[in-house]
Amino acid sequence: MTRTRTTHRPSGARRASALGLCALLLAGCTSGCTPAAEPDGPTGAGAGTEAGAEAKNGDVPPPAGRTAGDLLPVPRGRGSHLPDDFNGDGHRDLVLNDLVVAPGESRADGRSNGGPDDAGIGIVYGAAGPRALDPSVRRLLTPRHATAVRGRPPAVFEAAASCDLDGDGFADLVITTGTPPYDGPGRPPAALHLLFGSPSGLSGAAVTLRIPERARPGEVQPGAVCGDFDGDGSADLVVTTSAREADFRIGFLRGPFTRTGAPRAAEAAVPVAGPALSAPATGTDTDADGYDDLVVFARAPRPGTAAEGTLLLGGPDGPGRAGGPYRAEPLPLPELAAGGDSITELLGTADFDGDKRPDLVTRTTHRGGRTDVVALYTAGRTKPVITFSTSVFLR
Repeated sequence: MTRTRTTHRPSGARRASALGLCALLLAGCTSGCTPAAEPDGPTGAGAGTEAGAEAKNGDVPPPAGRTAGDLLPVPRGRGSHLPDDFNGDGHRDLVLNDLVVAPGESRADGRSNGGPDDAGIGIVYGAAGPRALDPSVRRLLTPRHATAVRGRPPAVFEAAASCDLDGDGFADLVITTGTPPYDGPGRPPAALHLLFGSPSGLSGAAVTLRIPERARPGEVQPGAVCGDFDGDGSADLVVTTSAREADFRIGFLRGPFTRTGAPRAAEAAVPVAGPALSAPATGTDTDADGYDDLVVFARAPRPGTAAEGTLLLGGPDGPGRAGGPYRAEPLPLPELAAGGDSITELLGTADFDGDKRPDLVTRTTHRGGRTDVVALYTAGRTKPVITFSTSVFLR
């Protein structure tokens, strides 16, 4: 999730807290700030680095007696209120799109040899202690988890948002599947699916998100944003629809949702300035009025980069009240070893270790995207506490 700053002024306490968190992120040592001690020795699941060898781009070797390829059971949880906690064990989990593929394989976005199959979505489950994530506890979600159209799984299969949509204490995943082929009667199915969490994590088959007609005047675009936009304590969804070219609207779906993918209710779609939606990263309720707010962009910004958007304030009828301009501020990436065609991108920021401060997740791809390293930097550290490659999902 991207950290941003909005020109709509939240309350003094919330604004000071947000700015303080941003200042601490990867702070190292600044005036009046002492950096946290680095971990003693390697603590992560590595991406092929041998113990004792010089690490490249933050690679951390795996603990002794354990390899990154180990696969352990998902701990059974009892439910929590944490975001992205799919198994409800009190630890936030990590969602990964755009996994690397094995030589000769294909993926829908055109990387590799451009075939019809998406590698899937990787889930790394959270862990106690300073590592915060354990790649040995992971699961791969593939397009076959989604509802088939005309007997075929979707070519696109990416995570769009997560929240506890049915209110059972286990976070659920919203998945975009692209525009499905459809030549039957009536309205084509929405390009969004729901996969529900459980004590054993995300499991079972995804169901198609059921969007009432009044909330979808046209085709449903891929993408959705979670939040309690009407302030009733249940997670809601906002989706983008378009009645015609460049006529962008949002449909507000009130939670809780049923296990068949239906919202409790839906409001009529309202026009907005663009198709890309996001939650405000400075705090979902920017004006502290009890309703989560929404940001609309003309095009989807890359995480951690500057972007201009429009703030829509939540209320009893959902998001729709004008909140003024919104600016996403860029975030600095940690210094990484330069090498060849390596590219580092920010995947997002969130509190993985439970210290109420935002941590940072990056991904460095090597050799044209054929290999990669995902790194978790907890707040105040300039070295990762854990690294691994998304190739572990393909073993």
